[in-house]
Amino acid sequence: MRRQYKYLLCLAAGVLIGGGAFWLVSRYRSFTHADKFDQVLQLIDKYYVDSVDVEELRTNMLPYLLGALDPHSTYIPPLESEREEQRLEGQFEGIGIIYNIITDTIVVDQVFDGGPSETAGLEPGDRILSCNGKSLLGERNNQDSIMSALRGPVGSVAQLSILRRHKPSKVSVVRGPVPIRSIDVSYMLTPTIGLMQITTWARTTYDEFIQHWGQLQRAGAKALILDLRDNTGGYMTSAVAVANEFLRKDQLVVYTEGRTMPREDIIANGEGMLQDLPLIVLVNENSASASEIFSGAMQDHDRAIIVGRQTYGKGLVQQPFTFSDHSSVRLTVARYYTPSGRNIQRPYEQGSLSSIEESLSSVSDIKPVGDCPDSLSLTRGRQYHSDKGRLLFSGYGIMPDIFIPQDTAMINAYAARLIMSGAMQEFAFYFVDINRESLSDLSSVQELLALLVQDRSLLNDLAAYAAEQGIAQRPQMLRQAAQRLSQQMYALIANHLFGATGFYQVMTQEDPMISSAERYLLDNYPTL
Repeated sequence: MRRQYKYLLCLAAGVLIGGGAFWLVSRYRSFTHADKFDQVLQLIDKYYVDSVDVEELRTNMLPYLLGALDPHSTYIPPLESEREEQRLEGQFEGIGIIYNIITDTIVVDQVFDGGPSETAGLEPGDRILSCNGKSLLGERNNQDSIMSALRGPVGSVAQLSILRRHKPSKVSVVRGPVPIRSIDVSYMLTPTIGLMQITTWARTTYDEFIQHWGQLQRAGAKALILDLRDNTGGYMTSAVAVANEFLRKDQLVVYTEGRTMPREDIIANGEGMLQDLPLIVLVNENSASASEIFSGAMQDHDRAIIVGRQTYGKGLVQQPFTFSDHSSVRLTVARYYTPSGRNIQRPYEQGSLSSIEESLSSVSDIKPVGDCPDSLSLTRGRQYHSDKGRLLFSGYGIMPDIFIPQDTAMINAYAARLIMSGAMQEFAFYFVDINRESLSDLSSVQELLALLVQDRSLLNDLAAYAAEQGIAQRPQMLRQAAQRLSQQMYALIANHLFGATGFYQVMTQEDPMISSAERYLLDNYPTL
């Protein structure tokens, strides 16, 4: 009995020792594998030929690490993360102006209505020379240093030294919350059709939408064209909230699902005020993420006609994780699906940072050949259908119901350089600044355009100004692109005087997407 007891005791001890050894070896292997990244950094710090900031190197590696996962998981540095959060939250704390830097001077372009600067009496055209004794003149002042000087906590005072109409002056601005609007453009296109542009899906977008729709409705709107072109996304909850206004009770808006996230269905509550409102949605290749969620829900439920070009194709859901230094990581945690079950994420190759740049032609052989989806071969593999049985596009992005090709007419290399160089923007500002008193008497964009088209020398003046900035004149190419350049220049001038709505109204004159949307509404809703 005693011998058997000793045997069992030795066996138990052996098991414990062996198990412990196995645990230690596995822990060691796990530790050394997990620590390999830090070991490499230690080797660089100890042996590399040049001096290296190891912490900066560690941070610089994060984008490559996340980029190896998918095109949308990303690292955002502290300052950029703060700005993005402010944009999505819909406000920041500061003095409330839009400014340009002309030569080496900050010039007030626009003052936010009801903001701190308007209350203090700051005006468009004012030159800001210093803030709280710190000079803001000179090339050493970049965007970051200027924003750092002008922004600050609510209640703090910005003591500004300004130059107004060549006379020095002092203005004290009490900093406060400044709204960042996601809806700047909202007006009546016809006596019965309203038009609204949503530029991003911020936390405030739903409230802005309700406010703007109320204004359009009071002006007589009985139908809506919603412009989501170049809207790259934002808060999914905001897109869902606006979609809810158009959908009936228990209709699915979107659902999400991921490896660690069970399927979640987001359902309309039936309390929307616009369930019967005729609706057209405009999209293009830069409409992405939350804009595609909204468009997909409207298309799948046959709730709206989608007009434009195939959308970007972002069907991955990111969750933000913020670090103590205010930098953040946006990590893909799920996929979202339209009500019919479509995941519209464009193809990408894991580990390829350039995969997001894949073009339509490289991933799909589907080419739109008509104005109506019924005339297209829309599916590959599994088929998806709308509520009414329409066959839906199953590739990446949302394929519009009415396809409008991109207009590249009236543009050439010289015109593109004038637009992209910034020379046209500076010229438009100078024009407004010099003529500010006479232009301030104009009450509408139409009055401004009537005045501008009379000035036959304006385009030549632009070319001469650009030549001073190093862009050699090309008279023949200037004439070829005269219509496009004039429209762009008039729009920039209108922006200074009438804000985003002025710019939009000028740039969308004879816009084929808006014209197509308007024509569809008038043809299909006789009461309009």
